[in-house]
Amino acid sequence: MEYAVFIKKEVYDIEINSVESVKKYLNTIRIEKLRIIKIPIKGRRIIEVEPNKGNDEVTIGSKATEDGLPIVDGIYQLENGNVYYQIQNGEIKKIFLKEKKYITKNGEEIFIRHQNIYKINNGDLVVINGKLIEEAIIDFNYFKIITVKDGKILKIEFKNRIIKVINNFLDSILNLAENPNETDLTFNWYFKKVMLIIILLTISLFGVVYFTK
Repeated sequence: MEYAVFIKKEVYDIEINSVESVKKYLNTIRIEKLRIIKIPIKGRRIIEVEPNKGNDEVTIGSKATEDGLPIVDGIYQLENGNVYYQIQNGEIKKIFLKEKKYITKNGEEIFIRHQNIYKINNGDLVVINGKLIEEAIIDFNYFKIITVKDGKILKIEFKNRIIKVINNFLDSILNLAENPNETDLTFNWYFKKVMLIIILLTISLFGVVYFTK
């Protein structure tokens, strides 16, 4: 038997064999109308992401469901690639682009899931032995101390005020945004590192000259 399903004055002719076939067809229409992107995640599951208006890509603020139903709040790792979505109240709140290994000043191995391709930021996730760190103050390297709470970087402190000023100055002139273009950032990042070294060497040289007069 054939029926017609009316949705926004458009007619779709289908053959109904069961309630499940109706649900499946309506779900197909939903995916088409909302431009939903299906994304495989770990655990052989698929989440459905509805892009923001005017955008065909997954971005912060995109709505997320699973089989058309609300998805449980949490952090989901994508099946193909080192990318994580933090989903809360049915929306993607943060996108973590990579997980990078670091050795702290004390020789401890930690992993940070970045929001920015090359730079640690407040809100990045910190992992040890596969688990998020609940709370810690980490002597990160010779320049920085990071404070972690509920698995996220709460605060990044520079041990030296001069280093902090130089770092912030270079960030501002290079305009290192939270999610920059990867090609542009690669150049800017290395340029920043080179400039930081040159500035520090210049300051050190002036200090040596001044104190040896």
